[in-house]
Amino acid sequence: MPEQENRHGARRDPLAWPLAAVLLLSDRPGGVQRRLPAGHRGFYDGAAMRIYIASSWRNRYQPEIVTVLRSEGHEVYDFRNPRPGDHGFSWSEISANWQDCHPEQYRQALAHPVAVGGYRSDFNAMREAEACVLVLPCGRSAHLEAGWFVGIGRPLHILILEPCEPELMYRMAAGIHVSVGELCLALQEE
Repeated sequence: MPEQENRHGARRDPLAWPLAAVLLLSDRPGGVQRRLPAGHRGFYDGAAMRIYIASSWRNRYQPEIVTVLRSEGHEVYDFRNPRPGDHGFSWSEISANWQDCHPEQYRQALAHPVAVGGYRSDFNAMREAEACVLVLPCGRSAHLEAGWFVGIGRPLHILILEPCEPELMYRMAAGIHVSVGELCLALQEE
């Protein structure tokens, strides 16, 4: 496979990346059905995409992934900074004991206006996105977000940059990527 240029003219050698870790769309059971929101571009035109990053506040890679994908020309939702001056939802805004929440308190916290606003912000961004990138390591919310994308037929790309426990259901993803360059090339080909 020859070197390819990205939209900025930089050369990429796909053979230099460990592509054996990438699962191809044709390997997904039942084929791929994709539904786009009204007015969205097609997935296969090579144009910049609206991307939702599903990850964790604890993930040290997330800010860099947002920056790299934006530099590639993509429109990327950053849950840590969804709008200018907004630093995203945090459970600590609702309760000082957010890490040790009893079931009833947890249910009540989900109905708190701050939680409702954070949910709306993230879910509206999910609806607008054409693809999702799950950046590991991450937790339950990110995996629910990723599952939502798979469920409605939009591509999910999983980025794994450090050793982790294998997960069989990751086979649902359009691709599993072990480097940022590999992810960028896959998104360019969407």
